[in-house]
Amino acid sequence: MREFGPGRYFGPAREPIALPKGRSTAAEHRFGSPDTEDKLARLRAYLPAFTTALRRQGFVLIYIDAFAGSGKRTEELPALPLLGGNDAEPQTVDVPGSARLAIEATPPFHRFVLIENHPKRYAALHRLRAEFPQREIECHKGDANLLVRELCRTTPWRRAKGIRGVIFLDPYGMEVEWETVKAIAQTEALDVWYLFPLMGIYRQAAKNAVAIDDKKRALITRVLGTDEWEDAWYDTPVG
Repeated sequence: MREFGPGRYFGPAREPIALPKGRSTAAEHRFGSPDTEDKLARLRAYLPAFTTALRRQGFVLIYIDAFAGSGKRTEELPALPLLGGNDAEPQTVDVPGSARLAIEATPPFHRFVLIENHPKRYAALHRLRAEFPQREIECHKGDANLLVRELCRTTPWRRAKGIRGVIFLDPYGMEVEWETVKAIAQTEALDVWYLFPLMGIYRQAAKNAVAIDDKKRALITRVLGTDEWEDAWYDTPVG
């Protein structure tokens, strides 16, 4: 395990950047809604508050993004006819995602672990890392559950004054397994942001217990960590 010294900050958070026309869409990552903007605004405010509170406590500070995406989010802004005339086209812009917000937070974290399984988004994370050569940034491709559990198991959280950090779990659906949440809790060192897929649970669960198939039942159990949800969710079947 490497030791990580304090990092340095290299500039303020970036404003949205207009993309040139004809740009390849290979690395574009389009997702979210107004709720996504609210989530990222809260994260942007929280991360520097966290590092400010702990910067004089002697901890090594780590940020883990288990579903880091490409490090940015692509948005299409509506056309402004008053400025562009009747032929004005929507403007495509990149706005920072969670990984970039964390890297640009000040005071900075000492170490960053970015996880993404999608090949093109993973490649985009490597380009993001190259923008900050003075930062200790690790990019990992693979199953977030396995990688996070291994990281929790092997990191010496209590060495010297210890390691503290933030882990951001913002899955695309119901990917986070309860065993992963347990592994994070056992570190006793990580603040957890878990965007829980409540709507995903609703979609998987049938209106009555006899209608839900084994695959969906197993998926919900992996997310909740127990099969007791079925007794709590449904009335006792008759017949």
